[in-house]
Amino acid sequence: MQCLRLATIAALLLAGTRQRLPAADSSALGPAAERALQLITARVGRLTDPQRALIGAILHAAAQRGEALRRDPQLSGQTGRKQLGALIQATAGRIRALLGPDQQEQFDLLVRSMGRD
Repeated sequence: MQCLRLATIAALLLAGTRQRLPAADSSALGPAAERALQLITARVGRLTDPQRALIGAILHAAAQRGEALRRDPQLSGQTGRKQLGALIQATAGRIRALLGPDQQEQFDLLVRSMGRD
């Protein structure tokens, strides 16, 4: 369960590029990003099609960026943790900006609860 949460946190909160996905094509997200999108939807409530598409694109980019970070031999120890922390904050902010006020409250609770595990 903790491995799933860590993978979900990484996919949910890492980003580096601004790729767009078709609104209805969640299969293009990949498994970690799709799980993260499902988790967000379950916690914040129904997402509009534009929200779903944009958040999906953010999560897709996050998964790609996370993979690049894992494969980069120069990123280890403190340097890797710093970059990861910066990506987490930036991605959470990008996702939060797409949500309505009530959704933002629920998203904030989600992010805080994931940080405690």
